Amino acid sequence: MLCDNALAFDPATLQCDLVFDGTDLAIDTTPMTPLLIAAGCSRRARPDDTLPSGTTKIYDPNSLMARQGWAGDAFDQAGQLVGCRFWLTDGLKDVTASYRLAADTLTEGTAFFEGIGYAVGVKTGRIRRGVLGAIVAVEGSEVEVRAALG
Repeated sequence: MLCDNALAFDPATLQCDLVFDGTDLAIDTTPMTPLLIAAGCSRRARPDDTLPSGTTKIYDPNSLMARQGWAGDAFDQAGQLVGCRFWLTDGLKDVTASYRLAADTLTEGTAFFEGIGYAVGVKTGRIRRGVLGAIVAVEGSEVEVRAALG
């Protein structure tokens, strides 16, 4: 059974925030909160990943930030990483490769669900010209993510 502090997504600001139930943090026993974290957080790129081109100076390939990821991952003794590498699809010119990479990175980021008995579904497609979209579904909860295509 899942049990997390509840997060709510605000589509106007494209941000998540903790949910209060009046006096305390709300508890979420659905897959939605861990799904928001898994699909919405940037997992650190692997050494063999090709980083998106056109990055800003802070994400220059020679900078500490280039491979992104959550700093807390460095302290996980089991080596489990938070989030997914979906951000690597940003700016790819090969549409077919983008769909495949999107599906692979989202499946990787949500693999822990299958380890605890939940089925995961990932669908990718073009939302409109130049925009890749993906929907990740876990037991009735869905999250949509998007990336610009090159």
